[in-house]
Amino acid sequence: MSWPFLIIVLNSNQSVSTMGVGVILGFSAGVAAISGIYIGYLSDKFGEKPLLLTGCLVGTACYAMLPFALNFWQYFVIMALLGLVRPMVEVVGKAIMCNSLSDPKDRETALYLRYFLINMAGAIGPLLGLWFGLTQADTLFTITAMAYFGYLIWIYQLIQSTEHHATHELPNFSKTVQVIRSDLPFLLLLIIIFLVLIVYSQAYATVPQIITGLLGGDAASLIVLLTVVNCITVTVFQFPLLRLFRRLSIATRAQIGIVFLLLAQLLFIVIDDHSLVAWSVAFFVFSLGEVITIPTISVQIDEFAKTGLRGSYFGAAAFSELGNAIGPMFGAMMISSFSNDHYFIATTLICSICIACYGIIRRRVG
Repeated sequence: MSWPFLIIVLNSNQSVSTMGVGVILGFSAGVAAISGIYIGYLSDKFGEKPLLLTGCLVGTACYAMLPFALNFWQYFVIMALLGLVRPMVEVVGKAIMCNSLSDPKDRETALYLRYFLINMAGAIGPLLGLWFGLTQADTLFTITAMAYFGYLIWIYQLIQSTEHHATHELPNFSKTVQVIRSDLPFLLLLIIIFLVLIVYSQAYATVPQIITGLLGGDAASLIVLLTVVNCITVTVFQFPLLRLFRRLSIATRAQIGIVFLLLAQLLFIVIDDHSLVAWSVAFFVFSLGEVITIPTISVQIDEFAKTGLRGSYFGAAAFSELGNAIGPMFGAMMISSFSNDHYFIATTLICSICIACYGIIRRRVG
């Protein structure tokens, strides 16, 4: 709910430049990526509850502090801490979900359902964000802090009676890293995820910046519209598309999703910059690519994960989220130094590389 409006707040702050916005968002994503593998390892070794509770506590504090941030460095520190929160909540959350289900099909369904529920909330959140973000921005961040605190209490109640699953036979961190490094098909997958996330990051970072630059004070309404289009598309089409592609391999599904992302980049180039309908259509195609690709990647990571190391594998996959770190900075650099069209041409090429790389990984792993 709060991230699209955080872009607007940062762009409206005279002490934060366009490039500065990209640096803040990019560094935050970088912290999430680099810390993910170690946080995942800790969840394998000591259990998920301590990590989840810590993540929720830090998230509560960060969003409570955002209304008081005034300059680049204050935003930078808060967003860096929020970058640390992300793997504590997302990586560990995926690990506990998959560790509690023994059947691979059940885990696949659970991961798709998780993504579905996140986007159900995402369809409602921006509408609340539109009201609070435009009238009382401080209230928006306070509500988000309260949501994290509520999640903290819920997790404490939910997991306190859960059996500790971590095993004492788990290797130390360096040996765990060696196990993952020796898994060449998984490393190939990480490269693909990294490239996909460079493109995917435009939805919450670069595209809102482009729209803000084009429409100024009228940008918020279009950003909300596109966010709702995205979330509704994901909510409505996820399971019909899953049923349509159920006979296809996981890798083939992901490849089809990337094709849709590529088509969206081409639409972003040719559309009328001031047409709400044109932006909505392009974002609809982008969202179809997202709904096919992003949850499918989580399923594929689970397929690669070794027994007892699921948290570490999901954490290692979070390292590919450096794509989310580089994406906003790359986008900010492109639109500041060149043009919006040049940026979308570059992301089109990245999508093409991803499609080609998936062809390689499909041949390599069968």
